[in-house]
Amino acid sequence: MAAGPFRWGCGITLGILVAIVCFAVLGIAALIGGCGTCVYLGSQLPESTGPVGVPSREVSGPAQADQPPATQGAAAKESGTTQEAAAEKEFQRAAALSREGRYDLSAAAIKDILSAYPETQAAEKARAILPSVEEKRVEAGQAEAAPSALPAAPKPGPERPADDTPQPPPLPWARLSLSGYNRIEPGMTYEEVIAIIGPPSQEVSRSHMEGAPGVMPSVETVMYVWEGTMGANMNAMFQNGRLVSKAQFGLR
Repeated sequence: MAAGPFRWGCGITLGILVAIVCFAVLGIAALIGGCGTCVYLGSQLPESTGPVGVPSREVSGPAQADQPPATQGAAAKESGTTQEAAAEKEFQRAAALSREGRYDLSAAAIKDILSAYPETQAAEKARAILPSVEEKRVEAGQAEAAPSALPAAPKPGPERPADDTPQPPPLPWARLSLSGYNRIEPGMTYEEVIAIIGPPSQEVSRSHMEGAPGVMPSVETVMYVWEGTMGANMNAMFQNGRLVSKAQFGLR
C-alpha cells in the first residue's frame, strides 16, 4: 500500500522536471530568434549620427542619385570636346568667308566664336586673325555685319571707274562653262578673260596698295564672281588688270 503513493510522487516530480526542461528550451529558442530578428531589423534601419558622432547610413533617395565624380568628369570632358568641334567648324566657315573676300561676314563669324566658345582653341585662332580680317574689311569698304548674320543676297558691285576700258557686250556663244574656265590662264588681261567666259556677275572686292618709287609699283587687286545655273560659280582675282588666280565650283 505504501508503494502506490511513492510512485505517484515520483511521477509528479518527473513531470515537473520535464516541463521545466521544455520551458527552458523554448525560452532559449525564443531568445535566439529575438536576437536574430533584432540584428536583421538593425541592418535595415537608416543610419543616423548619434550622440557620440558616429556617422551612419541614410536612406537613399532621388536626391542621392547623382553621378559619381568619375562619371561627372567624363561628361564634362565630352562636353568640352563637343564645344571644340563646334568652334572649329565655325572657324573653318569664317576662314572660308575670308578667302572669298567676304570680310564683313567673316568678322561677324569670328565674333560669334569669341562670344559662344571663348575657352576653345578655335577661339584663340579666331582672336589672332580678327585684326587682319577687320583691316581687310575696312580696305574693301565693307560695312560691319551684325553677329550671326546670314550671307546677304548678291548685290551689284561698285561701278567701274570712268577711265577703265568699257566692258564689251557678251558674245552670243560666251557662257560660263568648264571648258571656258579651263581656257583662261594666269597672266591674261581682264578683257581677254571676259571675251572667253563673258562679263562677271559682280565685283566682290577691290583694294589698292600704294607702292614705293623705285622699289615696287602700286598694286590694285580686284575679285570678280561669275554665277551659273544650279549653284555653279567661279571667281577670279586680278592684279593690275591681269589674272593671278581662279577657282570654280560645279561647272560643267
